[in-house]
Parts: sequence; C-alpha cells; structure tokens
Amino acid sequence: MNGNDNGSTVGAKPLHRFWRTALGFWTGASAWIPWALISLLVICVVTQLLVQYRLNLWNRDFFNALERRDSREILQQTYLLLALTACSIGLAVTAVWGRMTFQRLWREWLTTQLLGVWLSNENYRRLDNGPGEPQLAEYRITEDARIATDAPIDLLVGLLSSVLTAATFVVVLWTVGGSLEINAFGAMLKLPGYLVLASIAYAVFMTSVMILVGRRMADVIERKNQAESELKFAVTRLRSRSLAASSKAPP
Repeated sequence: MNGNDNGSTVGAKPLHRFWRTALGFWTGASAWIPWALISLLVICVVTQLLVQYRLNLWNRDFFNALERRDSREILQQTYLLLALTACSIGLAVTAVWGRMTFQRLWREWLTTQLLGVWLSNENYRRLDNGPGEPQLAEYRITEDARIATDAPIDLLVGLLSSVLTAATFVVVLWTVGGSLEINAFGAMLKLPGYLVLASIAYAVFMTSVMILVGRRMADVIERKNQAESELKFAVTRLRSRSLAASSKAPP
C-alpha cells in the first residue's frame, strides 16, 4: 500500500467513527423524533417549491388579467396572492423551526455521547498528560458537535431544495426559452434550450471558482477553532489562578 492509500485510510477512519457514533441518534426508542423532523423538513421543502411554482403562474395570470382589464379576475388573483404569501411564510417558519429543533436535539445527543467517552476511564487525564500540545477537548467538543450536526442538516435541506428547484424550472426554461438560431459560415444552426445550457454552464463555472478560492477554508476554520479554544482555556486558567492567589493572600 502506497503513501496515498495510507493517507486516505487514516482520513477515512475518523469520519467512519463519527458516523458510527452520530447515527446512533437515528436508532433506539426515541428514533421517531429525528425521522419525524426530517420528514417534516422534506414536506416543507417540496410544498414550498410547489408554492413558488404557483406564484410564477400567478404572475402570468395576474398580468393577463390586467391586460384584459378584468376587475373580477384581478380581485381573485389578489386574494390568491394573499393566500400563497401566507402559505409561503408559514412553510418557511415551520422549516426553520424543524431544522433548528433537529440540529439542537442531535447536537445535545452527540455532545452527551462525546462527554461520556471523554470522562469514562479518566480519558481526560490521559489526554492532558499525552505528548504534544493539549487539545482542550472540553472546548472543542461543544464546537465540533455544533458543526458536525448543523452542517449535514443544512446540506441536506439545501441540496434537496436545489435539486427539486432545478428539476422543476429546467422544464420551464426549456419551454419558455425556445431555440437560439446561430448563423455560422452560411449555415443556420439551431440550439434548443439555450437558456438551460447557459444556466448549467454558469453554475459549473461559479462552482469551480468557489472550490478554487475556498479549497483551504477547512484548514483555516480548524486553526481558528483551535486558537479560540486555547484562548478560552488560557483566560479560564488565568482567572482560576488569580482567584486562588487572592483567597490565599493574608487579609
């Protein structure tokens, strides 16, 4: 096995151990809570997409009614707009509540598990007495548990919403955009769905640029979190020593 294989194997072990521990939240007697919350989030995303699609149709119907000067149709479309707006706001509030509740419960469960492992068999003593700089587990557990539980849910909701939105509006762009005729060297070329192709090209380009610019962001965030933990530890230790010295000082 070469060096690259060893590096990938070592890198995969912590991720595998994390998911093996974190996924315990999805099993057991209280597993219905995360499954119910994730189902609620999926329903909210799908329903919100349907509402947004209906708002696009409303925009067409409303301006058609204005063009015809149909007062009854304009009044009906106004009532429909109020209903769609209320529905969209309600879905957005419900989605935020479900996402934050899910993240809070998962973070609470994972933090409890990590603290249990850290405190069992006096592992915290071995970590402090080990070689190298102290990792300050008591501070990193809270921050890493927050990131480890917030990011997957945000990624899942955002990815699901993006995929469904793309699948829905690609059909709209393909139908509305029509074809682009290009006269090249005396030959007429027809490019169907050029708006869809342009959107895909733009998305690929911007994604590549963001990956290129932010390729080192994970390491920077890791160093920032470690520096913040060390600062908190140093300030706490300084305050503890100051209080201990003041209590021993003669009156």
